[in-house]
Amino acid sequence: MITDQLQRPVAEGIFAKAYRKIRKVYDKQIDGTGLALFRIVFSAVLLGEVANLFYFRELIFDAIPFIEPSEMSFAGPLVLWMGAIVLLLLGWFTRAAAIANYVFVLLFFSSVRTYVYMMTPVYVSISFLFLFLPIGQCLSLDRVWRTVRASSAGTLSPPPRTVSQLAYYVPVIVGIAFVYFDSTLYKLTAPLWLKGLGMWKPMSSPFEMGSNGTFILNQEGLVKFLGYLTLVFEFFFLFLFPFRKFRAGLMVIGVGLHVGVLLFFNLPFFALGFGSIYLLMVPVSYWRRWFKARPDRGLAAWLLLRPQLRRLIEARSCGLSNSTPRAAGDQAATIQHENASADNPLRKLKLAGLTAGLVALTLMQGAVSYNSTLAQLLREKSGLDHTLVGQGLARLTLASTVPSRKFFGITNHPIALDEHFAGYTRIVAVTYVGADGVERFLPIIRADGQPGAYLYGVLWLKWTYDIITKKIDQARLEKGIRNFTAFWATKNHVDLNHCQFRVKVKKIREATEWEPGFLEKQRAAPWIEAGVVRWENQQFTAQLADIPTL
Repeated sequence: MITDQLQRPVAEGIFAKAYRKIRKVYDKQIDGTGLALFRIVFSAVLLGEVANLFYFRELIFDAIPFIEPSEMSFAGPLVLWMGAIVLLLLGWFTRAAAIANYVFVLLFFSSVRTYVYMMTPVYVSISFLFLFLPIGQCLSLDRVWRTVRASSAGTLSPPPRTVSQLAYYVPVIVGIAFVYFDSTLYKLTAPLWLKGLGMWKPMSSPFEMGSNGTFILNQEGLVKFLGYLTLVFEFFFLFLFPFRKFRAGLMVIGVGLHVGVLLFFNLPFFALGFGSIYLLMVPVSYWRRWFKARPDRGLAAWLLLRPQLRRLIEARSCGLSNSTPRAAGDQAATIQHENASADNPLRKLKLAGLTAGLVALTLMQGAVSYNSTLAQLLREKSGLDHTLVGQGLARLTLASTVPSRKFFGITNHPIALDEHFAGYTRIVAVTYVGADGVERFLPIIRADGQPGAYLYGVLWLKWTYDIITKKIDQARLEKGIRNFTAFWATKNHVDLNHCQFRVKVKKIREATEWEPGFLEKQRAAPWIEAGVVRWENQQFTAQLADIPTL
């Protein structure tokens, strides 16, 4: 009896509890249309991201765009990557396309440090999950192939349309819940967010905003409410998501948040990529209602009626049409028996692997969040860091951060904190006077001081937080201007053997308290001439004033 009592806590350990919970969700089969739509939309966003990377590849990878190229050409790999994403979007050779996409994600987003921003970890984590999720079960050419193959083999029932409910949950937890929760562990120690200015501050900084949101910013109560709502929403999302009654509210707030990012910030792929994950929170009954008839009677059925495609697929069936037909009822019963049997060794092994994988991802996120500012504050106040256990945990968690980020997209998310805005009192723009004598702002910073057409996603972060920086470094600034002007000039057929650009500076104020009309005042600040940069025989020279003292 005593032995049983001692053994019971071991059997009821974390892994055993996680196994039971995961098995319950895994056993529930639901329609896979929502998962397929998520695959399509997320792949389309990723394709846009890679296409953007392809267009700006010289600016991102070359030492000097078009003048000192990088050691290897990235055009070929990027084209292959886009091809893999197209296959993923269409659901054709889905598993192979997912593997190829993940390899390219590791090569470009995890290994190349010149293309990193807040969306890249999400691309890594979702691309990793695509390796295992049944994303090609519906709305895919793979399903068309399986349907024709089943028909050729004499099988009377189409391939199953259902997937495990777990396939809907995991991307939401890893791609949204973990990100939000970790982010709040920084925001809860940030005075900006604790005063309700977490949304007002970035929206009131011209270098942050892609469009003008003054009509919202001038409503003090509204912007503070939205700031606190964002903080509360992100903190509790992880804990409320498992409960069905909260999902509709969470989805409305979350989608609204990212629509706001899409409308006001130069982060379209970030907004759309995150937004696509919310498709998994839409009740599957909505998708059934939307499509009404089975997809087999729509686009899938239309493809099957194309004689050329049908002949091609039937030719690949390798004589399956000569096999013995199986009745629909027999096939369905067999599938149901194989899935439902608790004694199936393969099923047990798969569930154990899933449990181990999800527990590992959770532990990785815990290790990463252990080093967040709130966790560090609690560790310091509790004295944990001064114990052997605390010191060991600190070393272990720090050692795990690099592989977690590179391979699984599990990383810290210190976004929109006080230190990101502190010291930013200068906006730098570049202009060019054409043959018509008209001075035009390069698509870096517009005349109003807000980001131009080039500054989207990673390039916005590169110019705003790498080239400009809080305390402007003249050498770094000149190098950044050199690269952007070389890229722009080549793309616009401006001769780099003889051309000149003007550099302008707009002085702005910092604000730590809400102020009406703050954004408009900063946008209206005058430009100060800071000097010129020249290209002569493809050689760059700069004659700039000491910008920090202007």
